[in-house]
Amino acid sequence: MSNRTTISFAFDNRIAISNITTPICDDASEHQAVEGRDSFSLPGFNDLGTVDDLVVSLDLLGVPGPLILSNNLEERTALGTGAQFGVYEDGLLDASNNASETYLESVAVKRGLFVTEDGGSRLDLSSRESRRQIHDMYLEVVALRHKALRSHRNIVRLLGWSVEETFQNPPLLVVELALGHLRTMFEKSPVKVTSGTIQQLSIDIGQGLDAIHEAGIVHCDIKPENILIFENFATNFHGTVPYVAKLADFGLSISEVKESMDDGVYVTGMSTDWCAPEIRQGIKLSTSQLIKADTFSYGLVLASMSCYEGQAPKTKDRGAILEVLKTQAGISDTFRSLLRTAVSQLLQQDAAERPMSVGMLLKDESAACVNWFVTQTLPFATTHTSQGIRRSRKMDRAGRVRRLVVSISVVATTLSSILPPWTAVVISALP
Repeated sequence: MSNRTTISFAFDNRIAISNITTPICDDASEHQAVEGRDSFSLPGFNDLGTVDDLVVSLDLLGVPGPLILSNNLEERTALGTGAQFGVYEDGLLDASNNASETYLESVAVKRGLFVTEDGGSRLDLSSRESRRQIHDMYLEVVALRHKALRSHRNIVRLLGWSVEETFQNPPLLVVELALGHLRTMFEKSPVKVTSGTIQQLSIDIGQGLDAIHEAGIVHCDIKPENILIFENFATNFHGTVPYVAKLADFGLSISEVKESMDDGVYVTGMSTDWCAPEIRQGIKLSTSQLIKADTFSYGLVLASMSCYEGQAPKTKDRGAILEVLKTQAGISDTFRSLLRTAVSQLLQQDAAERPMSVGMLLKDESAACVNWFVTQTLPFATTHTSQGIRRSRKMDRAGRVRRLVVSISVVATTLSSILPPWTAVVISALP
């Protein structure tokens, strides 16, 4: 997991909708394109002061939980650690039938690196120390529950939420476990990644990027470490379309840019190996410019996969990269032509010259591309995890109420002193 990009406005200082200032766009057509995108927002974010508040919000958003985990969040199971989160491999257990716990499958668990001011037991999610982590966690939840993203094949799937069984009971997000990220695929693959697979993964990434932009989200940190690789279980296509790429770790919503006080935002903390020139220059960016910054990073990722085996390109000069692509071995001539055209557009120094939509830039009539498009019509293979979650979501209303009450009691050690004595009687009476 990589360091999280910082957006330089305070997340606990929102302004009224009536005071929103229209962001600066490059031209009228791009202004219309941005305004036409989904009005994505973070409902209730300012009200998240305690873990209790977060649990209630997760339930209202329809996120399954609390999921039962093996709770092996320790160094040996760590997948990566960044500025805001640690990510661990853990086991998902099934206790939906009140039977003995049954292992379902391995999952990835994201734990915020929360810091308490006094070292005490309570987590104050409204504190300045916690606001960055809770923003990123809540943005990810709301984004992954978005109707256009929650079932998108190129967006990582949110399985549910849980709490860590420690004194502070910090909240956890549970997502599907990947084989690894894009760079590790190149580093650890036993065979050379083929030109066809690079083309398929390139389309995956572009499709995912278009999807989050259309949903009203900008990523702000597109690079191989934030692109997760999964095995493709589509029947009869594993040999021709072996992998699926999915985006993870989103930056902020377009509505947050519109609600900022100054017609845009500054983005800092992004890796200089992958960011657009306007971000390196440290200028204030509008919503359309943030989208174009994502597309520049996408162009660098395409060059990385095709010429540098997942590593950062040795140069960001568009002409130099195009020359490398011109002579790079192992790339088919048709794909090479597509790549050079796409990279030429994506790595324009002037953001206004870059395309807003990138998902179809690498489409052609090659076998790799045809097979990729055929797999889009096939449903994902059903996993034990999805079956278990569907069962839990079919619980009757009384069961859901009991689940919510129990969840809150788990994450808030002081809740028992707040609830009246008759609460225990009501809970025990639920079927």
